Amino acid sequence: MGISWLRKYGKWIGVTPDRLQKTHRFLEKYGSIIVLFGRFVVPLRQLQGYISGSAEVPFRDFYLWNVLGAIAWVSFWGGAGYLLGLL
Repeated sequence: MGISWLRKYGKWIGVTPDRLQKTHRFLEKYGSIIVLFGRFVVPLRQLQGYISGSAEVPFRDFYLWNVLGAIAWVSFWGGAGYLLGLL
């Protein structure tokens, strides 16, 4: 749906032009960190692709940080499961 959809229909879901601009600036500054750690926050894990795409995060950056986040997520939960299995 993208940024044009949000500009047109965002008011119905609470996305004002001001909030959209603030979100865009925030993602420009912290987008890679959000994608990396977004794996650990349930709603962000499902929505980060849409949010990053709407904020025009470059695909290469999104892909790199998404893969690194997936590796960190799997390592964390796999390690936790392994350690709990030792008990």
